[in-house]
Amino acid sequence: MLRFTSSGVLAAAILALGTVGCGSDDGEDTNTPERVEFLTFWGKGGELNALDALIDVHVARRPNAEVTKSVEDDFAAYDARLTERINNRNPPDTFQSNQGRRLTKWVLFNNVDDTQSKLEPVTSLGDEEKALIPADLLKVNSFNGDLYAVPVGIIRQNSFYYNVQLLEDHNIDVEAMKQPGRAGVEGLLAACETLAAADINCLAMGNVNDWILDMFLWENLFPAMVGADYYRAFWEGAASPTDQEVTDTLNMMLELYKYIDPENTEIDFPDSLKRLFNEDNQAAMVQMGDWGTGMYLAEGHTPGGDVGVMPFPGTADIFMFSSDVVPIAKGSQNTKAAQEFLKTIATAEAQSAFNKFKGSLPARRDASIEGFTEAQIDTRNHLYADGTKQVPVVHGFKPDSIMNELPIKAKQMVAEGDISVVQNYLEANYQSLVDLPR
Repeated sequence: MLRFTSSGVLAAAILALGTVGCGSDDGEDTNTPERVEFLTFWGKGGELNALDALIDVHVARRPNAEVTKSVEDDFAAYDARLTERINNRNPPDTFQSNQGRRLTKWVLFNNVDDTQSKLEPVTSLGDEEKALIPADLLKVNSFNGDLYAVPVGIIRQNSFYYNVQLLEDHNIDVEAMKQPGRAGVEGLLAACETLAAADINCLAMGNVNDWILDMFLWENLFPAMVGADYYRAFWEGAASPTDQEVTDTLNMMLELYKYIDPENTEIDFPDSLKRLFNEDNQAAMVQMGDWGTGMYLAEGHTPGGDVGVMPFPGTADIFMFSSDVVPIAKGSQNTKAAQEFLKTIATAEAQSAFNKFKGSLPARRDASIEGFTEAQIDTRNHLYADGTKQVPVVHGFKPDSIMNELPIKAKQMVAEGDISVVQNYLEANYQSLVDLPR
């Protein structure tokens, strides 16, 4: 394992030419450094371990590689720094992105003053490699037929974690929560009622930055209540914010919120994960994307062992996916070296190394999952099971100018117990959501 400076600024390794399996794959002069700057907020725990493992594979493949990790500790600071650097024409060579509109906004020009794409099309994936990646995942990261990032991993956004022993001690019927549709949600509600009677918070949540409640509502509870087909139709403009399906979902959110840790507005999501295993048993269950698996691993827990992992109640037949993707900024200082970095990311070896620590799944179906946790293996089985509907999460498609207000409205809704707060906002902005290009 390579070691990097504690500041995360420079990671460099010059390996001997005779090292087995570590030579350049095209016979180039390995004395010329291949410098790449990677801007990221993967700076802690399992995420940092995953990035380090990815860079290890890259340096083994390109012995003259020097990878600079420019790390921001939180997403807001990262997003501000990335936006400033791209708009000032001083971009990092590569950077971390979410799928969909978070990526293609740099191709659609909506955050810049001119009409030139700020990303280079990806040339690192051939047709055979693309065939090994879910088609919807490639589609959401493409524009006008060009792919603009390499997916490094698939994240199940609708993962659900629970303290196995605590639920067993209170005779909670986990199988009832594994039913698809509203039945699974009703199973969760029944579990919360039982735990509340024992003076235990059913659900942990770390919503100090507002987006966790939004994820719980729109990327978990909503598809559980309405199903994958209606979920797609709603965000594509073929439904209405006043539909009974939406009303029922918002009312169920109010019911479940009664059983959510009342300190949820004061803590962040890493703390909510820890509450399942502290001495006070502050909570029994928590909804989180697959990065929760990586965080539990870094804390010494065993996802699939003491930590139970399943799809969010009601979504047994739905895989709500997000993805970590890596693009190349146009006008970067080291475009050729960045293309080589993306070639590494596209390999099965790199995707296995990265996702083993991150808690997510390789984007390539042929990548080995040897050594992965039982929870990750179960999640992969869920992804590719017959009957599973793979659905990209909505935040990857819609404009931040509208979507960023939804978490605020959801927080206001649960505080006031009034679903009209969210429903009226959606109704007023629905057409703007569905008219924009995808």
